[in-house]
Amino acid sequence: MSSIFSTFFKNNSLDFVLPVWYTVREVINTETPKKPLTRTEINRRWNLKNLDRIEFTVPKGEKAVIVEAAQKVGLSMNAYINDAVKEKMERNS
Repeated sequence: MSSIFSTFFKNNSLDFVLPVWYTVREVINTETPKKPLTRTEINRRWNLKNLDRIEFTVPKGEKAVIVEAAQKVGLSMNAYINDAVKEKMERNS
């Protein structure tokens, strides 16, 4: 039985046969391409590198009171709490 396939398979070795749907670039570059970073990922990495996080708890309803007090003076809740902590530290030192 002589056919085109017998030429390729006469040594019973399929190591050198590539499927036809692979392109040359896919065969040479087997690494997966890197995805570009999203803005969220960039911000997350910057925050990890440059900021410390502190989590604290307050009784139910107290957060709304803090947010309202911060808005009255034109600050975010985070800035308001930071200012309060700094003020307390200065008074105690």
